[in-house]
Amino acid sequence: MQPSLFFVDETFDINNYNNYKLSIQCSLDGFSFSVFDTLLNKFIVLADYYLICASPFQLKNEIAEVLNNQKIVVPGYKHVNISYVTYKNMISPDALAENTEEAIFTFTFEKDRNEEIINNPLLNGKSLLCAIPTLLKDFFSSYFDSVSYYSPCFPLADRINTKAPMHPTLQLQIHNHMLFILATTGHELKVMNTYYTKNEDDVLYFTLRLAKSLGFDNNTEIILSGSFDKSSVTGKELKRYFKTVSFARFSPRYSVSYTFLKKPEHIYLSLIELALCE
Repeated sequence: MQPSLFFVDETFDINNYNNYKLSIQCSLDGFSFSVFDTLLNKFIVLADYYLICASPFQLKNEIAEVLNNQKIVVPGYKHVNISYVTYKNMISPDALAENTEEAIFTFTFEKDRNEEIINNPLLNGKSLLCAIPTLLKDFFSSYFDSVSYYSPCFPLADRINTKAPMHPTLQLQIHNHMLFILATTGHELKVMNTYYTKNEDDVLYFTLRLAKSLGFDNNTEIILSGSFDKSSVTGKELKRYFKTVSFARFSPRYSVSYTFLKKPEHIYLSLIELALCE
């Protein structure tokens, strides 16, 4: 199986895994990974595989095939952060999530018996809850020595801790037909919603509806990441309603290989910054 994208910096060294952090993002339609050199403070590998899977079981087998046919994603990394992209994401107060996370989660989503709930604490007394198929979690946990699991929205939420405008902000991230919207004011995450979208009109509709419900006016900053096309109608239409609309950029707190710059920064931002989550 050939990757749709594969960038490797010349500094990558197969004998240096113990100083690298690996981030993996997967879903029924894809598997991607990135490598972060903790000594250089630099991202040095980026790869993406396009998949079409009918079930988590098929996805696990496809990933196993990828791992068996390359020499970069191997056991021995300093640490591995993994995110399963799913619409089953929600915010919960820490006090509730710690003790009754399943009850809170199942109040909003139907939890399959072959799923586990991941709890990622945030600042300001809140947590992100999400679901991951048990067989995928077991597969990764047995393959790697040191693994943590995160909501697909956690890298965006984590940005609030390091770069948080005091004015209202809507962060929009697209992953195929899934739209994640995080509404923030300063360091406060007010809302995180997940939507299924069929077209660009849906993205515009859900964004405007959420902004209106929160009382966010046209001074709200809109930041786009994920599979948004820079020439898409969505960005142009959003500029009719909001003064500041931009695509997310890499943070100055790390560097990336020059090879990554062949693709727009906002596309793989969540995968890359997943490695920095703790």
